[in-house]
Amino acid sequence: MGYRQLTQEQRYQIGAGLKMGMKKSVIAKEINVARSTLWREIKRNSTPHRYNPSHAIRLTRERHQRKKKRGGDRETLGKVDQLLFRGWSP
Repeated sequence: MGYRQLTQEQRYQIGAGLKMGMKKSVIAKEINVARSTLWREIKRNSTPHRYNPSHAIRLTRERHQRKKKRGGDRETLGKVDQLLFRGWSP
């Protein structure tokens, strides 16, 4: 299995499975993700008492919005392009 982000639907399936008392390994098979992915999702996005899919979705969106995009101004990027074109190594 390659890396894929969990979908909203998968997060709601996790919540429903946990609510029904299903084992985490069974839930992982049901939604076709690795067990470690499921465990990480539950650990990262749970409130102190339980996993809430809508809360998990909100936390994920907030983390994605906080990511900084790297780059530089046009002048710097132009200079980097020129040097790379000349064979300089990054």
